[in-house]
Amino acid sequence: MADNDVNAVADLINQITADNFSQANVSFADIMNTKVGDALDLEKIALGPTVFGEPPNEVEVEDDYDEEEDIDISDEEIEDYIDDLELDHDLELDQEEEQD
Repeated sequence: MADNDVNAVADLINQITADNFSQANVSFADIMNTKVGDALDLEKIALGPTVFGEPPNEVEVEDDYDEEEDIDISDEEIEDYIDDLELDHDLELDQEEEQD
């Protein structure tokens, strides 16, 4: 996964944990549009030769996925991370209330 994809997903998670669902909806739509656009581009490449009467062939497309970079994260680790974010968010709200 590219760095900007990771950042987009991280932003989406942060928006959800901050209860900013309207912005999370926009972020989710952007992520999905990117994924669908990439899949359509791959299909266009695969079908391109048929437009000129050539038989379709397998097109090798470089995938930026690297198994060595794949991170195995358990559900428990994700839940712990979200809990930590919620705690941080609650602490910030408490501090803001104290300042007011």
